[in-house]
This record gives sequence, C-alpha cells and structure tokens, in this order.
Amino acid sequence: MIAALLLRFGIPRWAAIAVLCAISAGAALAYRAHLIDTGIAIESARRDKIDTERDRQAKAELAEANARVRNAQAELDGAIATVAKLQTELTHEQANSAALQSDLAAGRRRLSVAITGSCRPAQAEQAAGAAAAGVDPGTAATADLDPAAAASLAGLTAEGDSAIVRLNACIAAYDAVKTASDAQ
Repeated sequence: MIAALLLRFGIPRWAAIAVLCAISAGAALAYRAHLIDTGIAIESARRDKIDTERDRQAKAELAEANARVRNAQAELDGAIATVAKLQTELTHEQANSAALQSDLAAGRRRLSVAITGSCRPAQAEQAAGAAAAGVDPGTAATADLDPAAAASLAGLTAEGDSAIVRLNACIAAYDAVKTASDAQ
C-alpha cells in the first residue's frame, strides 16, 4: 500500500523499499537506544543504591571509630591528669623531705628512738647490740639519733616514698595506654 502511494507520486519501487528499510532501521535503532537507556537507568539506580548503602555503612564505622578514639583520648587525658597529680605530690614530698633532712642534719629538729630502760654509760657499752624487743613506748626512755644518721634515715624514707609515687604514676600511664590499645 505504501509502495502504491509512492508510485503515484512517481517514486520507483526500489526507492520506496529503500525508504521503508531506512525507516525500519531507524525505528529499530531508536528502540534499541531506548532499551539501552532504560538498562543504563536501572543499572545506575542499582549502583546508586549500593553506593548509598556503602556510604551509610562507612559513616557508621567512622562514627564508631571516632567514638572509640574519643573514649581512648578521654582515658589518656585522665591518666595524664593522674600522672601530673602524682608528679605534683612527688615534688611536694621531695621538698618536705629535703627540708626535713636539712633540719635534721643542722640539728634544728631531732629524731628519737625508744631504748630499753635508762641508759647509763656502763650499760650502753654492754647493751650496744641488744634488741629493743618488748619495749613499751609509753614507759621507755628515748635517745636522740646523731643528726647525720637521722638525715640519712629521713632520706631513705623519702626515696622509698618517691619510688612508690613514681611507680603509681607508671602504673596509671600503663593502664591508660593498655585501655586505649584494647579499645582499638
């Protein structure tokens, strides 16, 4: 029918067939392009959905990691504060100890120890190595230590106290680092 119409207009049959083939090919190409565009749109939507889910998951993981870092930082800050407090205590105790040692060495203060019974020069030589077991502090006599010995004893106790404070600071720092490490 289209060929008959084309013949009325003076178009040869072969040209009409060629035109119809070209129109059919154009329609097929247009339909193919439509199918490709539809497939691309579907695939694009699917990939967008996957990307959105991955972004949501990555943000959730990042938020969780940031929370762990904040907790670890808070624990480290607490440990740093504890260490700083212990360092301040150590400095204070060292100053007190140095003042006590200085006072003892200069004789401004005295350090006394309990002795058994009253000490007479004759007895002192005999009882030089005797132990002070069973001495009642309320009734026992006391003797002042030599200032240098008293200062040395005060220094020993200060070193022990200082070592304990440093050890506590080390333990606090270790605990904070371990806790932060375990959180990660």
